[in-house]
Amino acid sequence: MRFGQEIAAFRKKEVLERSLKCNSKIALGIFVSFFVMALFGCEAGETKREAVMEKKLESISSDMIERLSAKKILFGHKSVGYDILKGVGYIRGRDKRFQGVSVIELQEGQRKLNGPGLYHLQNGRNNDPEGKCDAFKKVLTDDGLGPELDIAFFKFCYVDFHPDSDVTRIFSYYVKTIEDLKRELPDLTIIHVTVPLKAHRLGLRSLVRNVIKGDRGNVKRNEFNTLLLSKYKGIDPVYDLAKVESTYPGGEREAFREDDKTYYALIKDYTSDGGHLNELGRYHAATELLTVLSLLPSG
Repeated sequence: MRFGQEIAAFRKKEVLERSLKCNSKIALGIFVSFFVMALFGCEAGETKREAVMEKKLESISSDMIERLSAKKILFGHKSVGYDILKGVGYIRGRDKRFQGVSVIELQEGQRKLNGPGLYHLQNGRNNDPEGKCDAFKKVLTDDGLGPELDIAFFKFCYVDFHPDSDVTRIFSYYVKTIEDLKRELPDLTIIHVTVPLKAHRLGLRSLVRNVIKGDRGNVKRNEFNTLLLSKYKGIDPVYDLAKVESTYPGGEREAFREDDKTYYALIKDYTSDGGHLNELGRYHAATELLTVLSLLPSG
């Protein structure tokens, strides 16, 4: 399936629904106008997005990919993590240089690594960010995977942050977990991941909600990400998933204002439900992940 088809189909559906509410003459004019705009607009946007991402992948040398293929990596995640890994699978199928990067899911209780690969598992429970920290630490220490690995990282989900989240407390717990792991596993490279975002407005109900109540969930996600980047960027590797989700091919970002501050949100063209990633979003996120992993030094 070509990138942009999902977006074009969504827009065509919206146009059709609006058309049915108008008289036939006006409806036909609206449909034709929006159909042409959607068709050519999506084609142009799709081409630009693909070009940007492919250029980024091409910047990863074959030697870098070969080194990546020899590493043992662990990724703890939930549903958006599966979205990202689907994107990795797509890239592996499209760019033969990445076929040596094996993607292997560890089932519950399975803690044996059979050679190099990008291993992944479900980490903790949603709506419990501190529990996810504990689950990640347990896998690496109590379950004994840490000494076998070269790289490890986990991500929170957007549902782990809601309007009432205590971001300072969650971040402090995260930092303690990471610093404890660094002391216990000094040879392990730990990557930090920013919290994924949600679309700021998706449909009339969300628009009304954001105007009346604000987008406090995304505010909390942004606050955590700001703390994470302030502490670790330039010191440890960071996979800035939130930046990928909110950045257009031209470099501008999807943003909104609240309390006289600017916050970022998931680009609507990258999602089908306001939170999970569609084909286009998965491709962007996977490209950035492979870039971050490939840039890590050997040994």
